[in-house]
Amino acid sequence: MKLAWKIFLSTITTLALVTSLGGYALIGYNFDQSFQREVSRSFEDLIYVRFSLETAIVNLWSSNPEVSDELLISVAQQLEDNELYRSDTVSVSDEEYNPVYQNKQGDPINALVREVQGSDRIYRLTQDSGYKINSACSISAGNRTVYLQISRDITDLFSLKDRQVRLLTLFILGVLVIGGAGIFGISLLITRPVRRLSAAARAIAEGAYEQRIRATGNDEIAGLARDFNSMADSVEQNITALKETARRQEEFAANFAHELKTPLTSIIGYSDMLRSRELPPESIFSFANYIHSEGRRLESLSLKLMDLIVLGHQQFELRPVHCETLLKETAAVFLPAAGQSRASIEVEAEPGIVQAEPDLIKTMLYNLLDNARKACEQGRIRLEGQWDGEEYLLTVSDNGKGIPPEEIEKITEPFYMVDKSRARRQNGAGLGLSLCSEIARLHGSELEIQSEPGQDTRISIRLQKEVDR
Repeated sequence: MKLAWKIFLSTITTLALVTSLGGYALIGYNFDQSFQREVSRSFEDLIYVRFSLETAIVNLWSSNPEVSDELLISVAQQLEDNELYRSDTVSVSDEEYNPVYQNKQGDPINALVREVQGSDRIYRLTQDSGYKINSACSISAGNRTVYLQISRDITDLFSLKDRQVRLLTLFILGVLVIGGAGIFGISLLITRPVRRLSAAARAIAEGAYEQRIRATGNDEIAGLARDFNSMADSVEQNITALKETARRQEEFAANFAHELKTPLTSIIGYSDMLRSRELPPESIFSFANYIHSEGRRLESLSLKLMDLIVLGHQQFELRPVHCETLLKETAAVFLPAAGQSRASIEVEAEPGIVQAEPDLIKTMLYNLLDNARKACEQGRIRLEGQWDGEEYLLTVSDNGKGIPPEEIEKITEPFYMVDKSRARRQNGAGLGLSLCSEIARLHGSELEIQSEPGQDTRISIRLQKEVDR
């Protein structure tokens, strides 16, 4: 069952119960009050008639010591003639409960007098052709005790109650019809944001991750809509990230296959010529040199891939590192490689201690220096370390060819190379900057790359201070 119908049915049921129970309770209360008033009036009439009869009998009994039935009839008839009876029917019975007098024709109404005990007054409600209150009591008639019973018609009271019940029923039906229409409209209005949420959820499930809900107001549904939008933003970001990851993985696989194909093709081709032909020693040496070069390239590729995998799955503990010492040691290790390209290297480092993993920082700096060497053969490479506020800034710069602005965001992707032919000549695999970027991430930092074509290239990383310098 839909929420709108649940709201409608629960509200209309509550409305029906409240109005009907309240209305019927009010009618019942008013009826009880009216009925008790009728009972009181019946007793008042009973007392009045008894007093009138007893007074008349006492006056006559002084001259007639014997109170006969004829005397009772005479007195009762005289009271009727004087219009002293306010009830519909008055009946007088003797000691044996036999009717002596009744002012109206019809069946005797003296059945109640048999229940009278002593001076008690009693009443009973009877229903025949209508509703009547019968009340009875005993009368001292000279030397006799007789019984008086009167009957009061209250059919109008019950008829009024029935009319009120019918009117209340019609009123409740009207309220339910009119109120039900309003309640149903309100329930549809209240649940409209929920329907929108449901539609948006279905749209997102079908791939429309940009779908959002307009959230207005401060109620719970508006809060739910805002939470839904936050969830949708998170889902969209995650899906976008997953798509980007999938794209990079596909690109990684394609690039990896391509990078494997080129050296393997060379190795297979040259090795096939070596085993299938008679070649002069110079050719054998040349082919073997090609095979060795491509093998070294595959070795470099596998080692850097292994480094990337290890960085992604291993936890490293950062510890205090002396920056000046670390930079000088890294430059000393790099000097032979710089000499092969006839590139000069300069080191300028301010003293300081930072939180870092020294072996990873050395690996990162070595890769950055190696990239600088490949970009500026016979050029100048600078390795700098300086404080920038509370952070220590490590920078590798060169005066090479520079990097186009549109390439800067891509160069940290695995296997991406700005100049593929130069990189392959120098046994590059396009993994060095990816490795550096991952090392920077492990230190809570990132590579800051500044470069333009034909100008210096500067790549920096910020490390957190350990103690005051």
